[in-house]
This record gives sequence, C-alpha cells and structure tokens, in this order.
Amino acid sequence: EKSAKKSLHRATVADGKGGSELSSSRKAMQAGIKIPWKLEKDGNKLTTLSRKVYDYVNHVLDMDIKENGQEDLMSIQYFGRGEDDEEPDRYTPHC
Repeated sequence: EKSAKKSLHRATVADGKGGSELSSSRKAMQAGIKIPWKLEKDGNKLTTLSRKVYDYVNHVLDMDIKENGQEDLMSIQYFGRGEDDEEPDRYTPHC
C-alpha cells in the first residue's frame, strides 16, 4: 500500500478498442509499482515477491521469462463499502 500510495488513481476498465476508460461501476483505485530490482540482493520485499511470481510462472509454463521489459506490478486498492454491502468495494469472482 505504501509503495502505491503516491500514484494511486481511479481504476479503469478495458474500452474494447485496446485502451482503457473510467467506469462508474469500478470503485477501486490503482497504481503501478516499479520494482527496485537493484535492491533484490538486499532482501527488498517487493523484489522478493516479484521474483517468486517469475519463478512460479517459469516453472508452470516451462519458460525463462526475465524481469527486464515487463510491466510494473499493479496495486489495486478498495475503499468504502464492506463485505456486507449489496455492492461491496472489493474484488469478487465475476466470470
């Protein structure tokens, strides 16, 4: 949360044309987080988490995806209504 706080903005949805747009039904905030790979050897928590994701994906897909050139880690944060609300501000399975 701390790493994303300074760049949080209203989350967007796909616009069907390859881009994104704001939607009144999307209440979350989002922010891209640049992973400080130069701090990996120092045990930085963001690099540790990201490395585990790469290791898992490479293991499952039998690939060798490297971190350079990849998208930032995306932080999605929900504020407001809770689980008991008819339309809670949180991620729920929707497919």
